Amino acid sequence: MSNIDFEFELTGLKIKIKGDGEDVSGKVAQLQRQVHSLMSTIGALAQGTASPSPHPNVHENGAGQLLDATQTRPVLENPASLNGSRRRRQRRNPSGAPKQTAEAIDFKHDAEKYGFPKQIWTTSQKAMWMILVLGEHGDEKEFSASVIAATFNKHFKSFGTIRMQNVLRDLGKEKGKSGAVNSDASQDPMKWYLLDAGKKLIPALIEESKGQPAE
Repeated sequence: MSNIDFEFELTGLKIKIKGDGEDVSGKVAQLQRQVHSLMSTIGALAQGTASPSPHPNVHENGAGQLLDATQTRPVLENPASLNGSRRRRQRRNPSGAPKQTAEAIDFKHDAEKYGFPKQIWTTSQKAMWMILVLGEHGDEKEFSASVIAATFNKHFKSFGTIRMQNVLRDLGKEKGKSGAVNSDASQDPMKWYLLDAGKKLIPALIEESKGQPAE
């Protein structure tokens, strides 16, 4: 067997592939086949089972680093799958705010004492009424917007449902306008509770609603 002396050198190798998902996948597969063929040729040359063939990257007596044929062949991952996984990791709530989910609180409603909400009430009035009712039925006095909305919609849906986002918005406005309600931003999610002004406002609203025909 004749002696074989060869070196393998990759200088300034740079690969750039553009195109849509299918196009890129095809090009990557083609490149993988070409690399695999090149590595197989180098392995055969190193073992003396093939004659050297002219190739721009395989030459005799050239300066460079010898590539050991036993090294692991490079595996090129499909860029389309990389982009897909990256997109999945970057999905966020468009509003940037965390989504709040909560279960409604079950309780026995005292209609004689608290009456019923009116459809014409604003979202903030319904929310503050719900805070008052829940606060007097248990030890908790503070409630998140999601709990307020979920509880109201479960027990008093016929009086007009309210949305968690609108509860946050309208209670925030009420907080700055009348001082009837306040929030504890140190809790996650933020919780709302009635101030003295709210504790007077809502009972007055209840008495007013009792004098009106049911809707």
